[in-house]
Amino acid sequence: MSILFISDVHADILSLEAILSIIADRRFKGKHSEVELILNLGDIVERGYHPGEVIDKLRELEKTAPVISLRGNHDEAMLLGRPVSGSDSSNRQAHANSDAYASFLKNLPDCYLNEDGRILAVHGGPIDPHKLGDDWLYHRSWQRISSRSYLDASGYHYTPLEAFEFVKQNYGDGYIILCGHDHEAAAYSDRQGSLLEMMRVERSRYAGHEVTLRWIARDPRASYLVRVGIAGLEGYHHSGLERSHFGLISRRNSRERIELFSFASA
Repeated sequence: MSILFISDVHADILSLEAILSIIADRRFKGKHSEVELILNLGDIVERGYHPGEVIDKLRELEKTAPVISLRGNHDEAMLLGRPVSGSDSSNRQAHANSDAYASFLKNLPDCYLNEDGRILAVHGGPIDPHKLGDDWLYHRSWQRISSRSYLDASGYHYTPLEAFEFVKQNYGDGYIILCGHDHEAAAYSDRQGSLLEMMRVERSRYAGHEVTLRWIARDPRASYLVRVGIAGLEGYHHSGLERSHFGLISRRNSRERIELFSFASA
């Protein structure tokens, strides 16, 4: 069985449906196993043009499979009435009726902890904001991976080492920290540093999509920080982003793999 993790759907229903079609493909399930849990790491709304359809799809999924959705910085900003740069007029019009899905967004937690599987999922970063300061940009939804630690108008920037030390002190060793927020995939280990270029690469075709996979076997003695990358590109094509992303923690027998997928946006 596997855990699917996605982030930054950004009101893009077509990308969300494409991911769901890929993991439902018979060949995909045969190679990567059935999905037992969906972790949606936040930024469900804004930038794209179909927020209601995305939330309706998530609610529909909840009726047939375990789905855990977290609060992203765009979700939080919308609820608080704080503008985030980058939205165009079509986006603003699509989100004009935000009261229709505010009840869904306001109940989202800022993290998910699975002690048995040793998984901590967040939108931006794992560090308790109360240990950083009072500014709302310290919230977990606004934290982002960086080469040094600092706060600016875009949120709190933390290093992988800082994340590993916080999780070790508060939860223990051997955790996978899952996040999104920034839109490019990344992976780190407390034992090996940056992992993305070390991961094995495979290419396959599922549900009509050419899919690239990067993967690494999970070492139970190591801790990992994995940023999955953006799922929903609808509102970002002008930014040069061309590939949608999702990930799996894939389990076969007693072995686990961390798998990062991408495919060209339609």
